[in-house]
Amino acid sequence: MQMGIWWNQRLMGMCGFHLFNPIQRSATMAYWLGLEAEGRGLLSACASALVEWAFFTAHLKTLEIHCATQNHRSRATALRLGFHEERSVAAAEWLYDHFVDHVVYVRHASEIRKSLT
Repeated sequence: MQMGIWWNQRLMGMCGFHLFNPIQRSATMAYWLGLEAEGRGLLSACASALVEWAFFTAHLKTLEIHCATQNHRSRATALRLGFHEERSVAAAEWLYDHFVDHVVYVRHASEIRKSLT
């Protein structure tokens, strides 16, 4: 499930879920944003709404976000969304002309419920 991030009638990015696992009630979340849209809070707002949907409507137990270790803006977004760093994966993605390592961020439904009480 992917959704467009629109601003001024232009597609500026995408946010959504990959790798839904209905048995484990988990998914991997992914996002990207064009340079022109950075710093406006668009990605944080969209991703936050999807996290809420995943836990409260779809009743998922776990969400993951995989970020390239050098993608500091993407990693900061994961932290703003309440995810925590869980592990690293070496050579996880072919990007342009080389492999990059990933950091995996995780958020559990139980953490959401604790933060609401």
